[in-house]
Amino acid sequence: MPYLLAFGASLLPLFPYLVWAYWRRGVNRTRPRPDKLLSGPGDLQRQHIAELDWSIAVAAIWLVAIPVAAIGVFLAPKLVGVASVDRLEQITAAGLALLLLLFPLFSLIGKCRERAARRLRLEAQLTAGREINLLLREGFHVFHDVPAGSDNVDHVVVGLSGVFAVESLGRPVPNLGRGIIDAKVIYDGENLFFPPNNARDSEASKQSRRQAIAMERRLSDVLGRSVQVRPALALPGWFVEKKRPDDLILLYGQANHYARILRGTTVLSPELVGEIVGYLDALCRGVDPGESIAEAAGVTNPG
Repeated sequence: MPYLLAFGASLLPLFPYLVWAYWRRGVNRTRPRPDKLLSGPGDLQRQHIAELDWSIAVAAIWLVAIPVAAIGVFLAPKLVGVASVDRLEQITAAGLALLLLLFPLFSLIGKCRERAARRLRLEAQLTAGREINLLLREGFHVFHDVPAGSDNVDHVVVGLSGVFAVESLGRPVPNLGRGIIDAKVIYDGENLFFPPNNARDSEASKQSRRQAIAMERRLSDVLGRSVQVRPALALPGWFVEKKRPDDLILLYGQANHYARILRGTTVLSPELVGEIVGYLDALCRGVDPGESIAEAAGVTNPG
């Protein structure tokens, strides 16, 4: 029992520090955004990555603290000159230490994997966002990280040709020395097939459509009229071969290609575009949706 008590007591000083650090993290996280600035590409992913960094740091602290505490407990009898030690209790304390190590170890592995996936998605959002921002010179309105339902739409593009909810897909491009073939993805109307082994991704197209539906419902409810939102999927770094036409818009290459695809017949009036832009501007600034669009965003209808 003395070994177990000493082992537990040696870890106690960590708890006040972790409580203080968690409180400080909460204070920083809830700090209001100054001047209600527009959200940028990947803002939500950055927040998730910051949360993961905290979890990874805590897991790393435990991975260091538990062995150090265990070693200290085992060396203590020799340092104070105790002749007899209870081997069974030492083995029990060692087993407990190893068991406790499993929790931060598995947590660290899982959080690191999740962070790598979110980092890849963040890079895709930033890359696609830079190209999408260039659509401003083509007369489109562009918003990033737009709240819709339980998640955010990566990018929303609004113009006279319609409203487009754009999701970004982050996936590393293989380099096998085959040129464009290494960066060519095939879309069959439901699945994306990536080289080199035709790895299938059926979730990206579904996610794009879900986000478009969520944004369509939100705009229609707020504006009191039906507003169609078309799903789009941006694949930065890839070239796409579309085998079968459907409703999903695939964006790849540079901004001029984006503009060429998104331009089309006029389906929205300038007045309706102004209302949509005003609402999205307010939404992306964190303004209370209950406020009027004109008061919240101060956006006038485009001429």
